Amino acid sequence: MSAAMISAFACELAMKAIALTADDHAAKSHDLLALHNGLPQASRRRIAADFPAIETVLEAGRHTFGTWRYFETANAEAAAQSMIDTAQARSLAKAARVILDEAEMMGLGGGVEIHANVDITHRGDTQTHRLKLNINATGNESPPNHD
Repeated sequence: MSAAMISAFACELAMKAIALTADDHAAKSHDLLALHNGLPQASRRRIAADFPAIETVLEAGRHTFGTWRYFETANAEAAAQSMIDTAQARSLAKAARVILDEAEMMGLGGGVEIHANVDITHRGDTQTHRLKLNINATGNESPPNHD
């Protein structure tokens, strides 16, 4: 479930960064398909060339992050399905990679370091899971790379 949610969030952030770089404006939305449709035409063409099924994937996972993060109930069933569907989670991860490549083409760069620590304890019939994540994200903007 977390893989789909993180991939959807990565798609959202990267598309908003592309929109801000190109137009100095990004939609205040978590809807992945709407964010994609708001990208510059050149970006949508390059993304589609790398991943022809991108619109289908973004439509299927369009509310994944917003529903999970903000407990939006209107699209909860579809979002929950997209998080537990392993094929959809892999497709969202591929979408994130392609969109991040486009962000790099637009001159955006950065990186993310993630360190996870999982602790599972058992007491009788009770199992406790603790997950500690340390996330360090860096970013920069430079002239677009159109090589």
